[in-house]
Amino acid sequence: MTFTTFTPSFMDELKSRADIVSVVSEHVVLKKVGRSHKGLCPFHKEKSPSFTVRADPPVFHCFGCGAGGDVVEFVKLKEGLSFKDAIESLARRFGVPIPDSREESPEDRQRGEIEPVLEAAARQYEQFFWADTGRKAREYLQGRKFSDKTLRFIRAGAARDSWNDVLNALKVQFREELIEMAGLAIRGQRGLYDRFRNRAIFPILSDRGRVVAFGARALDPADEPKYLNSPEGPAYQKSRTLYGLSWAKEEIRKTGRAIVMEGYLDVARSIEAGETSAVAPCGTALTSQQAKLLKRLAPRAVLCFDGDAAGVKATKRSIEIFLDEKMDVRVVALETGHDPDTFIREKGREPFLARIEAAEPAIEWLAKVAAREHDIESPAGKAAYMNSLLPALARIESGVERAAWIPRISQIGKIDPIAASEELARSLGSRQAVRPQAFTPAIRTASPAARQELTRSEVWLVALALKSLPDVADALAELDGLDLSSLRAGSVLTALLRFSEAGGEASLGTLQDALPEDDDRRVLREIAVQDLEVEASSARSCALSLRRLLLERRLTEIQKAIVKGDPPQDIDAILEEKTRISREIEALRSVS
Repeated sequence: MTFTTFTPSFMDELKSRADIVSVVSEHVVLKKVGRSHKGLCPFHKEKSPSFTVRADPPVFHCFGCGAGGDVVEFVKLKEGLSFKDAIESLARRFGVPIPDSREESPEDRQRGEIEPVLEAAARQYEQFFWADTGRKAREYLQGRKFSDKTLRFIRAGAARDSWNDVLNALKVQFREELIEMAGLAIRGQRGLYDRFRNRAIFPILSDRGRVVAFGARALDPADEPKYLNSPEGPAYQKSRTLYGLSWAKEEIRKTGRAIVMEGYLDVARSIEAGETSAVAPCGTALTSQQAKLLKRLAPRAVLCFDGDAAGVKATKRSIEIFLDEKMDVRVVALETGHDPDTFIREKGREPFLARIEAAEPAIEWLAKVAAREHDIESPAGKAAYMNSLLPALARIESGVERAAWIPRISQIGKIDPIAASEELARSLGSRQAVRPQAFTPAIRTASPAARQELTRSEVWLVALALKSLPDVADALAELDGLDLSSLRAGSVLTALLRFSEAGGEASLGTLQDALPEDDDRRVLREIAVQDLEVEASSARSCALSLRRLLLERRLTEIQKAIVKGDPPQDIDAILEEKTRISREIEALRSVS
């Protein structure tokens, strides 16, 4: 797929004219503190302000939830827009002409042509639904206790038992090839005919509220499939679309969690019950792209799938996807035979909302399910129980959090906590790269949980480099050849070294682009938004302080290995390294 691209000069012009402080001020009450502006974060609930905005460099960062970036990222997150749409929104607002030379993909052009067709079709289906000819679809949904208010809100429609009703209605305004491209008609031997016939229609909207596809529920039990969905096309990719997101996104932001269900009727029932933060995949299993959409809006996902075997399987897979996105995952366990639609209809709104609030952590739910699925009274069953939990546990980034789950899963599965801990450790070890045979500093990236807190020297050195990289180039060279991965800002400093060696500058934007991990970009923003007065002359002392710190850590590593008996056969080389490092540390102490 080809995407619209924007030139660096256009982006620079946009960001220079789109004042980040004024944009953020439309959504957040900011108070100027030094050269920064602070307020309550718009992306999570908080009582004390942890949200900071700087005009120079133009960046925002929340020390509470970790959200941050430039003005484009703020608009993208706050308004739920794609990167491209956020840029175009800012360009229109601040009068920055979008270059005519920008590359527009064929998909973009086709989407622009078929979106009016899809909207016209949605209106036609709605008209049929509320007319006498849509009585069958209307009575079906009303019979399931949906109010007219909810049905109008979700734009419920009806496809009549006809081969060309919608086709003929649309042909008055649109070419046949556009109707076919929109997935509304199928070409057979005798020409085009309506894709949806004798079905209740559920328009599928993009996160911006535009009709992109339709889900259709059969009204005759003999008709197969039970649910028929629009094919993928320029306006619609199932893996990137969530039913109900356009209605739910504001509530998701407000509550800090998204409720994920299985189908259209589940989401509609949730709306009927007054819970508007529910979404559902569109006739397919949850995808990582859909999880990323939700992560932009909230840190937590609450899974509320059917209580049958298929629902349990879908829940397990969805947990893994959300854990991969480093989200907090909770599960609402429904009884077998129930889905959200039937549960709310039978038990009512309040019990449903209580279940949502009491949703249990994903690991807890997985452990209970595994205990039912395996014979935990037998040794083999205990092993199978533990093995079934290892993939999810391995996806938890924090070692502290993983360890905290050991007592609970041991209790549920009736296994020895020490044995469970050892099994987890073995599993994690098998998933990591093989350790080098030689006892030399490994070039590795420590996990965020393993890294130390930011030191003053790291903060100052990065801040000075952001002001003028050439001024600190000599100081940064003091870190060359050292393993920086144990430093909280190690990846940032490594990127700065590369920029310095290339003889260039390093802006906040280019530096962020060079950092592959979200945690590293967060560290960079934490430093960039701080109100610091640091002289360039401090750079060398900061670098030497970090060099001494890293050498001391290396010396400790060597000493521990010698005591444990872990060094390689060439012990003389290790002792020589130990002596050299000790001498350099003493020399650095005299400098400081």
